[in-house]
Amino acid sequence: MNNSYISRRTFVKLSGPVAVIGLSGCVDDTSQDDEEEDEPAEDDDDADTGAPEADPIDDSVNGVDETVEEVNNGPLADTNENVEAINAELENVDDIEGVDEVAAETADDAQDEADRLADEVDRLQDDIFAQVVAEINAQSEELLGQDIAAEVSTPDEAREEAEEIDDEFGDAAEEAVDALNDAADNVEENQAFLNGAADALADIDEDEEDDQ
Repeated sequence: MNNSYISRRTFVKLSGPVAVIGLSGCVDDTSQDDEEEDEPAEDDDDADTGAPEADPIDDSVNGVDETVEEVNNGPLADTNENVEAINAELENVDDIEGVDEVAAETADDAQDEADRLADEVDRLQDDIFAQVVAEINAQSEELLGQDIAAEVSTPDEAREEAEEIDDEFGDAAEEAVDALNDAADNVEENQAFLNGAADALADIDEDEEDDQ
């Protein structure tokens, strides 16, 4: 799984050389003539068609204990890895809080946890977009004295904002555009992880509980 969703740098054009600002806050002076060689295009069969899909919960898992273990070691762990990858790049704003592991002993407990994870989908989406936009603007404010990214609340809005920034700033803001698009992919992947986990927990019934 690729966790480098916002690890790229935000470029802001100033007079003279381009100042390269990373989401980590590091600044380097580079020349526009320093271009990396283009890598060969991937075969169509291997091309990425969008945000990765979450691995499904093992259908063979039955009962509360087994499902809880599968959820914690699978989709919840993957979600928190995504959050950690974002937090590693945030230096001007607060970290995003991860998702607590599931704890359930009965089918009713599992349903409560399923409801909690459903709420976490929205909370995590809001936090990711808020902090990624805030980090971009914190750096653009420092160099340009202005924000370059507007608030967004959904993946579609993030991609639309990325297009607007691209139209206004062009290549100078290429990496800010990428950061918003990658954040949208990140959010969609987390949605798949958490919704799948919530469904698995909600599917536990009393018969499976009694079989433990």
